[in-house]
Amino acid sequence: MKIFLTGATGFFGSCLARVLLEQTDHELVLLARPGRESSLPQDRRVTAATGDLTDPESLKRGVTACDAVIHAAALVATWLRDRRTFDRVNVEGTLNILRAARDAGASRVIYVSSFLALGHSEGRPLAESDNHERTTHYNDYERTKYLANLKAQEFARSTGLPLVILYPTVMYGPGPLTAGNLVSGMVIEFMKKRLKARPGNGKARWNFVFVQDVVRGVVSALEKAAPGERYILGGENASLALFFETLERVTGVPQPRFSVPWPIVRLTGATEEILAFLTGRVPQTTRGVVNIFSKNWIFDSKAAEKKLGYSSFSLEDGLRRTVDWIRAEGLA
Repeated sequence: MKIFLTGATGFFGSCLARVLLEQTDHELVLLARPGRESSLPQDRRVTAATGDLTDPESLKRGVTACDAVIHAAALVATWLRDRRTFDRVNVEGTLNILRAARDAGASRVIYVSSFLALGHSEGRPLAESDNHERTTHYNDYERTKYLANLKAQEFARSTGLPLVILYPTVMYGPGPLTAGNLVSGMVIEFMKKRLKARPGNGKARWNFVFVQDVVRGVVSALEKAAPGERYILGGENASLALFFETLERVTGVPQPRFSVPWPIVRLTGATEEILAFLTGRVPQTTRGVVNIFSKNWIFDSKAAEKKLGYSSFSLEDGLRRTVDWIRAEGLA
């Protein structure tokens, strides 16, 4: 099978491309922006497709003669001066690749979305069948992932596109230290003893998933998922306090003993936003990021486990593998 893959220069997409090359016989056509082609895997089964999600013609050229499309690219950022860039890439860019897949007659299309498209939970873990409609959003990344998810489903219903949507939760693990691999970057800072305090009271619960579990889930969906199906690919639901306790146990590095109340962290985010508008530099945090961190994002992956044979490491096992990689690479 020939697969067109977006996002292969990023954290998750690069891991997925590597596994597809190592464990399958598929041919890959990998999208890369001009000047980034050299960062793609050098393999006889890889063809570089120079283009961009905002350039429909480049997508049409790349998808031509491909049997399947996996869309894993996104603009992952906490803040941009021009907010419309998020819409152009994450919403219109997603529709551009879906249109190209439709026009090329792709028999399988997988959109790797995000847990942020599904919303936070203040009760039980959310599942695919829950009502995820909402009008309140915390930042432009979360907002546009939510909109892209809705528009992708609408497009598939109206055109008959054989679309499968996957929702990875908070990914971490070996791979490029991009904005999409925020947790691994935080682990490195923890190991270097640069984290002096913990944000909030530690009660917020997140679903943490090792990146290679998500990769296996995507490969399984490529083989087993039926058009129209949607699956959450998650790991362990854990409080931020438990996350740091586990990290302390795995690394042997004492966790921060102090916490900063959320109102103070939000004030810091507001100050950073003001400085960003005045200077143009990227803020270290924003009020939107703080609001996301303070919510519960817990999910249920039972549907993927049942229908795709999906499984995931525990948080402790995943963090051990991540810490081993960090040490082997000399990153901390």
